[in-house]
Amino acid sequence: MKKKQKAIVVGAGISGMSIACLLAKDKYDVTVVEKNSIYGGRGRVLKANDFIFDMGPSWYLLPEVFDDFFKLFDADINDYLELVKLDPSYRVFLPKGKVVDISTDIEENIKIFEDIEPGSGENFRKYLEKSEKLYKVLVGKLFYKDLTSRKVLMDRSLLKEFKGISASDLFSNYEKLCSRYFKTEELKRIIQYGVALLGSHPEDAPGLYAMMSYADYKKGVYYPKGGIGKLFTSIYKLSKKLGVEYKFNFDVSGFNYSDKNITSVISSGGQKESTDLVVMNGDYAHTELEILDKKYQTYDEKYWSSKKIGASAFIVYLGVNKKLKNLQHHNLFLDRDWKEHFKGFSDTNIWPQKPAYYVCAPSKTDPTVAPSNSENLFFTVPIPAGVEDNDNLRITYFDKIIRHFEGVIGEEIKYDIIYKKIFTVNDFKQDFHAYKGTALGLANNLKQTGFLRVGYKSKKLDNLYYTGQYVHPGSGLSACVASARILSDKISDELNEKK
Repeated sequence: MKKKQKAIVVGAGISGMSIACLLAKDKYDVTVVEKNSIYGGRGRVLKANDFIFDMGPSWYLLPEVFDDFFKLFDADINDYLELVKLDPSYRVFLPKGKVVDISTDIEENIKIFEDIEPGSGENFRKYLEKSEKLYKVLVGKLFYKDLTSRKVLMDRSLLKEFKGISASDLFSNYEKLCSRYFKTEELKRIIQYGVALLGSHPEDAPGLYAMMSYADYKKGVYYPKGGIGKLFTSIYKLSKKLGVEYKFNFDVSGFNYSDKNITSVISSGGQKESTDLVVMNGDYAHTELEILDKKYQTYDEKYWSSKKIGASAFIVYLGVNKKLKNLQHHNLFLDRDWKEHFKGFSDTNIWPQKPAYYVCAPSKTDPTVAPSNSENLFFTVPIPAGVEDNDNLRITYFDKIIRHFEGVIGEEIKYDIIYKKIFTVNDFKQDFHAYKGTALGLANNLKQTGFLRVGYKSKKLDNLYYTGQYVHPGSGLSACVASARILSDKISDELNEKK
């Protein structure tokens, strides 16, 4: 009987666990090694003082991506998760005290747009038509394609799918595309928030990101009861059913090599796991610069220093000992000059002084994530990767954000906080070996999209592959699952070519 090939996946984030499932399905003997003591990566769960906090992602968009993933294993995600469709989808705090709730009803949203900018209702319909076309091509046709593959780039049949979509729709910046439909800054902020809260200036992001508006307005925003961590638990349980093993507290510090192949993975504690195949879901830049021997690096320090690195984040987990009246589940605080906020990402290396930010209050939907008559609050402020981080800066910044938050919602919370934890630049470095403390890997801009992102495979080693937020399609839960599917197909194709 032929012995199974051994695969090591480094990192138990969503992409790492997803590729582990796919490799196990393809009859590999799979072990996931994880630096931390629990699975989930950036999507870990924090339990403290009877609060349950999702530590990272908190938006459940593109549910079909997760549905389709489970179907690959003849499994039904509904056996693992109970989803709730949020209505309103989210609340937006705009300048001059204006507050709007984005509805699941398109006609209600048209009224909101008309109220802000007369005549924009019809333009909103046209924008959503464009968004749907982009979505159906980019998610429906290209989401699971390796855009670094010459075979894909030369596939002329794909060109037919772009009927009605111009090059400027795809590659002009998002600000220009939105300006064709909307004039007021308020409406642009409502439309562009997704790119902005990923730390990208709308003038840097490609217009193709308009596709996310279709997912947002037409498909809706969902929430798994118990928190987004339930999605990670679902994939973990699926992987265990498929026979995947996990080794926690295994911080990869080096490899052994033979004939352009990695033969074993070594931890900082001296543990060693032999392997035939390695998939890195850990930080790409850290792997290349700190783990690989120099002669095996595909991308050196000069390369990484020339790239635009995605934002870090100032994250606060708060337990508040009272209910708050003026919040929804998802809340976007876009009432200040956000262009100035994101301009600082390119021009300076300092903490934004008047930032846009996001607050999740899952206890508005789910009473299980907080004690009775309390609120579970998750603050995320995009900040530049690489900024100085120390206790004094954290305290000062926390006070600044809370003062602004209290002023906008008209309620005081500082004396009702019963739990607080801050997670920011140095924590991303410590927990995830994140390059410059990034939360998002490579930035999602015009020069780092699709085939312009880093490759799925090492150019120096025959059995080293990468998955996760650095590669195409980029950052985000659904994108990371897609990257695992792309990589699985790539590994399969290469194996078939060798036969």
